[in-house]
Amino acid sequence: MGAPATLSIEDEAGNAHLPLDLQVGEWIVGRGDAAQPVDLDLTNFQGVERGVSRQHAYFIYQQGSVYLVDLDSYNGTYLNGLQLQSGKMYRLRHGDEVEFGQLRAVFRLASSGY
Repeated sequence: MGAPATLSIEDEAGNAHLPLDLQVGEWIVGRGDAAQPVDLDLTNFQGVERGVSRQHAYFIYQQGSVYLVDLDSYNGTYLNGLQLQSGKMYRLRHGDEVEFGQLRAVFRLASSGY
């Protein structure tokens, strides 16, 4: 069973809470279009202006943990202020701050059991 989680994004309009139903295994994050669809489209959160790549990173749920992987994004992916190495899995914990380029978000798990 996947971990119910949200990615909370703060912008001028306030907070947006984007659900991540990680039962699907993987979620690609970026700025989607017809040629390169993504599971979590950040275009409406000033994705272009904030340096989000078309396929920026992905979340993966594996063996009871959630991980974040940078997809060799142009402006980088950051976890709690540290830049991720492309292709490497980084375990996420409730409350971790994630940046896709300059777009900031907070990762939240619905259950502390993960």
